[in-house]
Amino acid sequence: MKAILSLFLGLAGGAAATWLLMSNGDEGGKSADYAQSYPAAEYEKLQVKFEQQGEDLKRVTTELAELKQERQALVAEATEIKQKAAEKEKEGDNFGKAMSEWGKLQSASELSQLEKKLGLNSAQVEALKGAMADLEKERAQAYGKMFSGKGTYRDFAIADGAMPHIDAFAAEHLNDEQKKGYEEFKEQKEKDRIERNANEELMHLQTMMTLTDEQKDAAFGVFADFATNERPDDYMNMEPGGEAEMMVEHFLEPRIEAMSKILTPEQQTIYAEQTKVMMDMMTGMLSKEGEKDAGNEQ
Repeated sequence: MKAILSLFLGLAGGAAATWLLMSNGDEGGKSADYAQSYPAAEYEKLQVKFEQQGEDLKRVTTELAELKQERQALVAEATEIKQKAAEKEKEGDNFGKAMSEWGKLQSASELSQLEKKLGLNSAQVEALKGAMADLEKERAQAYGKMFSGKGTYRDFAIADGAMPHIDAFAAEHLNDEQKKGYEEFKEQKEKDRIERNANEELMHLQTMMTLTDEQKDAAFGVFADFATNERPDDYMNMEPGGEAEMMVEHFLEPRIEAMSKILTPEQQTIYAEQTKVMMDMMTGMLSKEGEKDAGNEQ
């Protein structure tokens, strides 16, 4: 823009100088007489220069119009991006609400199990209900944030079965005997989580290819080992940053290497490509702004 402004000033100055030179201060239409008395060669040079300045002015005007169009296009693009982001965030909120309803059913079931297994009194039941409500709320928020690309590692952990609110309740409200029962409850939930995650990965693998019974059994064992080693509590408080590298190093590469011993070369190629796509999607769920979840402050 500075260059264009300078050119405008130069054109304006040149045009003014040419007009003054041609008019020479004439009044009452004497410029024509002066033009006749001015050396022809010099007059022609000035006329050519003036015409060139006119062309330059047209070019600059055209460039300004093009710049204006480009700016309008950029504004329109930015507006569209902002609208899509708002729509995605709304979808994330709706998804979170749907998962909240599912979470309420899950919490009701867990509340009933714990009440019976631990022999909770009325005060303990009320305290556990409060902890369950807090967990449901954060779980819904976690799903919503992940769906809209603003998730944290804590959100992943909460979505994968971590129960920090219930752990806090147990530490504060249960006696020693009840705490032993709670640990048994958690151990069973962890076994269920491992089996669920292994089955989900196996089902995903079977959408890509047909496996023999031997391959199914071997793949389930591999996925169960990964689920065992990838415990939600281990990444509950991980700091944001380097998500893509972490996914590749700790999730993608080990799986591809382990499955290479089970799949045929053709199957392995397909699995590697699809697993990379899945990891990209998971990385996309994490916030790129280094935001910490408010749940970390609880």
